[in-house]
Order: sequence, then C-alpha cells, then structure tokens
Amino acid sequence: MGLRAFWRREDGATALEFALVSPCLIILMLSIMEIGVLAFMSASLDNAVQSAARAVRTGQADGPATGPAFEDAICNRIMAASMTTCRDKLNISVRRFTSFNNVAAAAGTQPAGEFDRGQAGDIMLVKATLRWPLLTPFMGRLYHQVAPSEVILDSRATFKNEPYT
Repeated sequence: MGLRAFWRREDGATALEFALVSPCLIILMLSIMEIGVLAFMSASLDNAVQSAARAVRTGQADGPATGPAFEDAICNRIMAASMTTCRDKLNISVRRFTSFNNVAAAAGTQPAGEFDRGQAGDIMLVKATLRWPLLTPFMGRLYHQVAPSEVILDSRATFKNEPYT
C-alpha cells in the first residue's frame, strides 16, 4: 500500500476524532459535577451556620458556648467526611456589636476565630469560611481561590439576639 492510499483511508477516523474530543468532554463533565458539589457544599455551609447561629440568637442553654462547640455544631450539619478534617478546614468568628453600622465594616473581613455569645439584645455577626478541595483547578477562578486546587466557601449571618426571658 502506498502513501497516497494510506492517507485516503477512513477506517479509523471515528476513533481518532473521539480521541481528540473525549478529553474535552471528560473535563467538561467533571467541571459540571464540581459546580454541583460546590453549590451543594456552599448551601450546606449556609444552612449549618444559620442553624448554629439560631442557637446563639435564641439563647438556648444547650447551644454552643465556646468556639470549638460552635465549630462542632457547624461540622455536624455539613455532612463532612470526618469531624477533624472539617474543623481543620473551618474558620469561624462570632462577635457582638452595639449597632448595625459597626457590623457593616467588620462583615467583609475574614473570620479570626473569636467567639462571643453576647447577651440578650446584642447585635451579632457570625462569619464562617470553609476551605474546599477542587478536582478541576481552573474552577477556582469562580470562587475565592487560596491554593491551586482549593477554594474558600463563605457564609455570614447578622442578627439581634432575642430577649431570653
């Protein structure tokens, strides 16, 4: 068989096209799944923060009284693989303020690990960030990227503690 005949053959054209296109399709499918997982984890973090913050807001006696207990309350609701892994990747801050104007200035900063449960009628700001690993590193551009394959999921809650009596 001559060279000219070899170039005219179409036997493996489909296999060659699939070999060229399949990596793009696989990366696209992984990216779509990763967006779904990130959306699920972001919603889980928001719900967990709201639930833990509600225990502070209502002054529940069995609510979290320390920073580690507050982290545990969040990690229990996130459905994380393990509690220690979740607590290593979670950073929280619960602070009290005298007015909502002061809260606005502090809301944009990263959580610093402080915990102040406050008293009845105090204005509270709860911040939580969770570092989450990525399968497809280029997806980090959509979120706050802290490493080539890690992003930060973020949740905030502001409220006024209820009168406990």
